[in-house]
Amino acid sequence: MQTKMRLAIAIGAICLVLGFWNIAVASPAVWVEIENGHGHTAFVTSPNASGGKRIGWFGTRGQWVAVDVALSQTYHNAVLHLRYSRGHSDAGPLEVLVASPSATQPEHPEVKRLGQMLLRPTGSWDHYRWASLPLGELPTGRYRLFFVCPKDGGAGDLDVACIVDDATGGLWEPPNKVIEGKLIGEGRLKPPVEILQVICPEPGNLFLSNEVLGKGARPVQFTLQLRNNLIKVPVQVTISASVSNDHGLIARPQPHTVQLPPRAERAIDYCFKAPGFGWFEVVFVAQSGGKADKVSTAFCILHPPAKGVRPNSFFGMGIGDSDDDLLIAERIGVKWRRGIPETDTEIVAPEPNKRWGEKEIQRARDIVQRWAKHGVLCLGYVNYNPSWNVMPDPLGRPISRHQNRPKDLAAHADVVYHLIKPLADLVKHWELWNEPWIHGWTWRTGDAQDYRDMTRLIWDRIKSEMPDVMLIGGGSTPYLRDIVYAKGSENAGYIDGSATHPYGVPDRSLPSVTALEAVMNRLWSKGKGKGGIWATEVGTAEFFFNELPERERPFMVARTVAPIYLLLRLGAGDTPIKVFWFASQYNRAFAGGEHNIWDGTNPKPAVAAFSAMTHFLEDAHLLGDIYQSAKIGWALHFVKPDGTSVVAFWLETGTAGEHLQGSMHLPLTDAAIYDYLGRPIGKRTANGWLIPIRTWEVRYVVTKAPATKVRVAFLQAKFSGVPIVFVNPRSFPAPLSLKPPLRVKVENLLPRHVQVNLTVQPPTGWRLAQTQFTLRLQAGDIRFVTVPLLAVQPNTVNRYPLRYRATAEGIKHEGVQVVQVACANYGTPKVDGDLSDWQDAIPVTMVARGSRDYLRAVLNPNLVTEALSGKRTGVVIYRLWTRWDEHHFYLAAEIPDDNFVSNTTFEDDPYAFPFYADCLQLAFDCVERNPDDLLFGHPLYEKAMAADVDYEFCATLARMTGEGPSYDGKPPFTGDRTKCPHVPELYRLKAPGTNFQTFYPTNAPLNPPIPKMRASAEGGPEGQVAIVYDYTAKVFRYEIALPWSCLQELAKQVRKLRQGQWLTTHFAWAVHDAGGLGRTFWQQEAGDVQPGSYGFSPHWGGGRREYGGRIITDWGFAR
Repeated sequence: MQTKMRLAIAIGAICLVLGFWNIAVASPAVWVEIENGHGHTAFVTSPNASGGKRIGWFGTRGQWVAVDVALSQTYHNAVLHLRYSRGHSDAGPLEVLVASPSATQPEHPEVKRLGQMLLRPTGSWDHYRWASLPLGELPTGRYRLFFVCPKDGGAGDLDVACIVDDATGGLWEPPNKVIEGKLIGEGRLKPPVEILQVICPEPGNLFLSNEVLGKGARPVQFTLQLRNNLIKVPVQVTISASVSNDHGLIARPQPHTVQLPPRAERAIDYCFKAPGFGWFEVVFVAQSGGKADKVSTAFCILHPPAKGVRPNSFFGMGIGDSDDDLLIAERIGVKWRRGIPETDTEIVAPEPNKRWGEKEIQRARDIVQRWAKHGVLCLGYVNYNPSWNVMPDPLGRPISRHQNRPKDLAAHADVVYHLIKPLADLVKHWELWNEPWIHGWTWRTGDAQDYRDMTRLIWDRIKSEMPDVMLIGGGSTPYLRDIVYAKGSENAGYIDGSATHPYGVPDRSLPSVTALEAVMNRLWSKGKGKGGIWATEVGTAEFFFNELPERERPFMVARTVAPIYLLLRLGAGDTPIKVFWFASQYNRAFAGGEHNIWDGTNPKPAVAAFSAMTHFLEDAHLLGDIYQSAKIGWALHFVKPDGTSVVAFWLETGTAGEHLQGSMHLPLTDAAIYDYLGRPIGKRTANGWLIPIRTWEVRYVVTKAPATKVRVAFLQAKFSGVPIVFVNPRSFPAPLSLKPPLRVKVENLLPRHVQVNLTVQPPTGWRLAQTQFTLRLQAGDIRFVTVPLLAVQPNTVNRYPLRYRATAEGIKHEGVQVVQVACANYGTPKVDGDLSDWQDAIPVTMVARGSRDYLRAVLNPNLVTEALSGKRTGVVIYRLWTRWDEHHFYLAAEIPDDNFVSNTTFEDDPYAFPFYADCLQLAFDCVERNPDDLLFGHPLYEKAMAADVDYEFCATLARMTGEGPSYDGKPPFTGDRTKCPHVPELYRLKAPGTNFQTFYPTNAPLNPPIPKMRASAEGGPEGQVAIVYDYTAKVFRYEIALPWSCLQELAKQVRKLRQGQWLTTHFAWAVHDAGGLGRTFWQQEAGDVQPGSYGFSPHWGGGRREYGGRIITDWGFAR
């Protein structure tokens, strides 16, 4: 009671003082910047530091820095505050000494010890916090304060100090926010008791279920480091906790009460019963004197990992180098890491004629063996150049060693040889460079031939002595096709296996990434693909899901973990593959840290998701996808050595995207079901399991049942709450005056047959010969229902909303699709940038994806009409017309664009990609069998791997400014674009025979040639192109005449048409508004976005849903 009373009196006195001083201390603070002191003066610039810089590299025993302070009055309750940063995971001590300004060394006889500060971790070297030390009474005068590091690894980076006469009893703390080098604010009142740190005895706060769950299990334990901030008053503090997960609050453990003497620190163990499998957040609250301090931390309860090394495992991780990272890797089931610590090229070759010695080599060997003892093997990694061998920047600017190709390629090959040779018995696979993007961030002025020459030199240097070493090259699937294996190019293919970085959400096209690499490596690499596929960086980040509430975003990342690994594994087939999530870096800040699955020392849900995946699937053999013919989801069937089946099932994205959810009834009784975080899930029924399902949330079905029984059960599974059919009314391929029939695409998304009842409701005033249909569809079947038109009412905007309802197995799927007449009618317009002679053609309209009220506008023709007439702002409408005659395919487009973004001409800059500027892209699927399609006939072809694009063209308006080739870091164009001369350009991006390659200047020529065509405003053998940008109206006007010689297969079909006939083919167009609304695709407007291996350029978007997907939208040619 006396303690509580003293505490209340102290808090009351503090409030009186603060009320008078408006949250200020009772005397002015004396401030001093540490970097202005004496002794150790090495500093680091930092935008978050007071004054813009701090003392750095301050952590060696005996190091010291001294600062001078002057007090104009006696401080009766002096407190020293020190702002610092410490990126280490542990606390570091700092001795504080005092003397007169005449003392030049901390060993001076008049120096006295004031005490020791403990500098606790701040999370990174650029995050700051305050430490404090009560000094008691400090008389008026001048002082020299010495800060001394008492041991190696102690202290931290020191920023600024202040001394105050503290009237709050020790509760005041200076402000910690810096803007433009200045501390902002008046400080804060700390609670009487602070939770300084929460420590867990388990690596990474990761508990194993066999230790904390079940009979006789020990509790979950945390240690709270508490401090009584009051200098003279003891306190009683109550510690409570609340535990929650993605479902909300799940537990409130028993509170603890503790007594703390003045200024005392104490470690308190807080234990509670484990809440089950998965990821959890625990919030600890220290309550004293009516004030509270809250600290949250996270922990996971995991299934046990597989022990020991697993050379055949595909579970890799971009893991950190620390001891904590090693223990975490072992605990979550990481079996491969990328890179070997202490093997940087700067260590291997510090000088041109100097290579590393036995000491450095042994250190690297010890590291490899140490990680192996914890079950983790290493992929060797050549980490860019040594600093003495960097090709200079074209402008002569300083350049980092990772920013360009080696200056001397042969010397680099020698460095690689000396790196690999002493480690070759331990490490067999070596990645040769990270992301060598041509003229990009690591290959600034290097070209494609440079990369091929480098790999050839390394191959010749290594293989003669170490033929069993596997050389891994590339950086992405298109990089392999475009550069490493460039058709007909010199020194192509000198690798054994490929590296790839397929970042992004688990799009249905993802298996095509590794399937393509497996085929290319086997066909075109000198090692015939024996080195396998190394997806050395994959992942998503919370910013991918910014439209969601902040708390949900980490769980969305976690949901994507297993689908990404498993789809890449599925696509690889029999080719060995390793997949590495980027990244797991415990308690470390780094470039790309937004992808980290750690929040400082706290695991994010993705840690639990990775652990669950490795636990259930390690050592298992993949039989295949039970649902390979069905697009409703994925059912990857694995079998373990003991015969146990594990099926990883998850729901695919549909029209509801990643928010789709429902349930699945699985007729399999002898099974256990777990969710993506490893938690038991589902309800038993009389003959199976009722399982909640959600897009990308993997369900692990574990059963001893025979594999054939498992397969049958999944084929017979019943779904509810999710679409099981897909319906898409198609564009009309001819003018309505010709009465083309309505075609409706109906697709069975299930892996078994289904009966579908379809009802179609035409627009007002229209009549169809039939509106109701019954279809019996086999697994994955696609059927086109053809309905004659009896009556139509054309409108000026050419947009007709058609409603539909499909019912199958009691599930209704309803929707509306705005159908347009999408056809090229016969006629010969003049190509001159004036669209007035296109009146006889029927325009299609496309709502720009970045428009306000996009979905409403897409479905409401009236909003499009208003936007075209200028009555509705914020809705941007693109218009396109097509025509044809015996000689050409013609196209015109009107594209509003507020911000004209252009490249320089192809002749000036052949490295500039036209599809990155404002442009119009055209794609055709008109060849029965494209010879460049490597995946045709694959069992997953229709579901995930189709390449329905044979020809692609791109039109753009280029500026004639003579700026020279583009490269990463090149200064931007600063001239007035309205005064630049411009020239229209037409590019061929794809055609049969071009091998789906993107153009690079040093590649061998292709037939037909890419990219720039012999076309101009005046005409040419490959067409005519006129592009005008109206700076007043802010609109592009395109006109293109493409000779049929550029589309020979389509020409043969079109020329057969007679009066009144039409042909239906596949065509799509896309607009890129580089300075504003981004990319918009016709497939989205037409309502049929199906992922595949190839679609519109750029190829590094592939045929993903976000890049428009496959080119399978209907387009007509009518005569």
